[in-house]
Amino acid sequence: NAEGVPPELDAMVRECGAGGDCGAEFGSYILGVMLPFGVPLFAGAICILMHFVCCFVACCRCCRRAICCHERQEAREASFRKAALALALWSAASVGLFVLGTSVWAMAFYLHGQVGWHLCSYFTFVEELAAGTSRMRFLGSTRSAANLADIAVALDVDGKIAATIRESITQTASFSRHQEQLRSHVAHFRRVLELSGPAFRAFSHRCVFCGLAVGDPGRPAPGLPEEGLVPALEASLNGSSSEAMHAIRRAVGATFAGGGLVNISGRVKRALGAAEIYDAAIQQTFVDAYPTRLPSVNAIETIRIVAFCFTGLSLMASAVIGHVAFFLTRWQKRRRPEDHVSAKPHCCSWCCGFCTMVLTFGLGGALLLMSLVTGEGCTLVRRGLLTHSGLPRYVEALGVAVPRGGGMSMGAAARGTSATMATDMLRTCLAKNGTGDLMNTMQLDEAFAFQHELTDQFYRLDGLVGDSPVGGKTAQLLAQLTDAAGLYGGTFVLEPVPAPNASGAEPSSADVANGTLGVLELSPNVEDLMVGSSVDPEDSPAPDGRSTFQGLNSYAALIAGPGKYTFLHGTAGGGYVITPDRPDGAELDALPRLVQNALLYGRSKEHLLASPAALRCDRLDDAGRSEERRCGVREFHRY
Repeated sequence: NAEGVPPELDAMVRECGAGGDCGAEFGSYILGVMLPFGVPLFAGAICILMHFVCCFVACCRCCRRAICCHERQEAREASFRKAALALALWSAASVGLFVLGTSVWAMAFYLHGQVGWHLCSYFTFVEELAAGTSRMRFLGSTRSAANLADIAVALDVDGKIAATIRESITQTASFSRHQEQLRSHVAHFRRVLELSGPAFRAFSHRCVFCGLAVGDPGRPAPGLPEEGLVPALEASLNGSSSEAMHAIRRAVGATFAGGGLVNISGRVKRALGAAEIYDAAIQQTFVDAYPTRLPSVNAIETIRIVAFCFTGLSLMASAVIGHVAFFLTRWQKRRRPEDHVSAKPHCCSWCCGFCTMVLTFGLGGALLLMSLVTGEGCTLVRRGLLTHSGLPRYVEALGVAVPRGGGMSMGAAARGTSATMATDMLRTCLAKNGTGDLMNTMQLDEAFAFQHELTDQFYRLDGLVGDSPVGGKTAQLLAQLTDAAGLYGGTFVLEPVPAPNASGAEPSSADVANGTLGVLELSPNVEDLMVGSSVDPEDSPAPDGRSTFQGLNSYAALIAGPGKYTFLHGTAGGGYVITPDRPDGAELDALPRLVQNALLYGRSKEHLLASPAALRCDRLDDAGRSEERRCGVREFHRY
């Protein structure tokens, strides 16, 4: 048991809470409390017996004349010293009695305020625990269980809401399919262009359109996005209302249809069973303890106030009556010295003192026992019940019955799972080191994580109501992409890069197939014009709007002067015709080295134009799978 909790109290709480026969435990605990702390009650009982005996003796003249009492035949005059001493002792005692009575009277109303404050605090705690509070954003056990019940009905697989969702998903299947096809086509187009992008060289030539489409940080084009037209197009589509609707449909379908709905519905039903047990435990333990017994509590508090006030008045009256009796006796003695003085005033004071003593012992003893039991109960709650390790010991006392042993039916097993979860919920809420995260304890945090995604998508959709369904910039980007494809789709410019085997590494099969030559030395006078020349016959403007791509005709004139060479795919010039295989090796050996290198690059241009597999034109089948397909420059332009 917990530290500071008596074993008898621990056994009694666990046995009584489990619904068993706790008579022996209750008797053992009460006996252990009464022996040391019930002495005032025993003293009060003894005082009552003494009062009866003394009253009998005082009322019976024969008893007063008995040897043990030996009442005198007549009164005897007391000395002044004895009378003064008696008066002084009684004066001190009467002052103490009067002050004690006044304090008891004041304490009656002071304790009433304290009891009211504690009960009000307890009722507030119980109300917030059961009914919730907006100040702490807590729904309460009762409302939580009711909300989970509503959610369980809404998420029922055969319910109306689930059927409506399934119907909506079916009706929007065509829209979702077209949206997926659009996304996959754009992504496929981007992958294909990246294969021929700025880092790729086909026969030492770079694809101009590929750099505009997928982005080429080193060669920005005015008026076009730096990240590339296709990535910008993807971003525009991803920010469109159609994509927001598609995301909503996808999230709803994954959560509220098929296996997702079965999963979340099962979790909610398990959590509902635990929440109902948890709420029942809260109601049984906290609500039924005081709030439902409020009339009885008020009646007991009224009786306590009356007892306190009566005891205080009795104490003050005892002090006053004693002095009145003393002075009345003195007055009667002086007035009629020959007569016997009546003992009735002293008998009244004596009886009042006995009653006050009995009330004091009884009321004080009852309060002592009540404070002891309450204190030990608080210790049990703080060190046992409201701790992470101690709470499972008292779950049955809280009304949470966890089945034990094997061979349980499916219903008992489900009840056991819910009871275990309810125990964890009590730990989460009541234990001093509890996290307070009931959603995590009920294993619903992951199941309901879709709320944030759906909320964000709905807010996003609400902000895109006035835009085009496919995105605000999509039409502009498509027009720019179409224009760029028409202008530069077949434009490849000479931009050699170091050969892969320049550092001793073996070139790849793609490099060998694409005839990578590496960086060759050219004439300094024309190098800037040759590097960057295109495979188009005529000169054409570059995307930057300032420079010009030299065409085949211009490149041929730069090799060794006008009229010396011409290209097979050229449209002007004369002299030697450059083809993919000409000039051959013997012819090149007879020429200067700078002319040889220029002719090698010229042959690469013709190789690129003549090759049917230098580039990639992959296709996307109906199933969304990419099929590799090789193509040449002309077909790539059409692609």
